[in-house]
Formats: sequence, C-alpha cells, structure tokens
Amino acid sequence: MPNIKLFSLDEATDLANAFVIITQGTTQEDAESLKAPVSLFASLFASKQYYAEITGLTGGGATNLDGLVTVGVPARTLVEIYPTGGPLQKWLLTAGTETEDTTAGRVRPDDYNTDTNAKYWLQVA
Repeated sequence: MPNIKLFSLDEATDLANAFVIITQGTTQEDAESLKAPVSLFASLFASKQYYAEITGLTGGGATNLDGLVTVGVPARTLVEIYPTGGPLQKWLLTAGTETEDTTAGRVRPDDYNTDTNAKYWLQVA
C-alpha cells in the first residue's frame, strides 16, 4: 500500500505537482488502491473549462482572465487558458480576498466584491 498524503488547496498551490507527489513511488500492484484518492483529488474541482478567447490576464474585457464573469460561479472552478506568447496555464477560482499580483499567480476578477463576490483566480499550473 503506498503512503498517500492528501493535500489541502492551501498546501498544494501547484495541483499538478501535488498529483505527482500523491502518486510518486506507486507500484502497479498499488494502482487499484489509488482509485479513491485520485477520485477525491479530481473532485476538488467544481468544474473545468477551456477558454480559447482568453489571451491575457488583466485589462478586463472578453479576452482577459479578469474579464471572466465570476458572480454565481462556484469557487474551485478550474479554467485553462493560453495567454499570448505563453504555454497553457491553469487557474483555480478561489474564495478569498487576496490582492492581485500576477507575478505571484493571483488575478482578481473585475466583478470582485469583498462582500458579495470575494473570489480571485489562483494560478495552479
């Protein structure tokens, strides 16, 4: 039986690496025992969507991540984007009031509101 540690979102800000850590050292015989943890890992996301039209992070509007409407969208929604000139990026809508800092992987949506829509995008890959 592999030694599996389940990560909270706070512990595993890079979810792709967390998945590798969870499965690292697993033998073929242990694969069957990983079904439940992998299912739990996948269930961390409320939904996953790809946005081909998103080509930037900030600046608002239909082509930037901060322009996506997040009112009514549940936290733990994962989006994939290809910013201009860059590789595929994954961003997780996260409940909280963190300030925007694109170099630290945080983008506040334009419809952010401390009282009614306290969510921000967190880069996870």
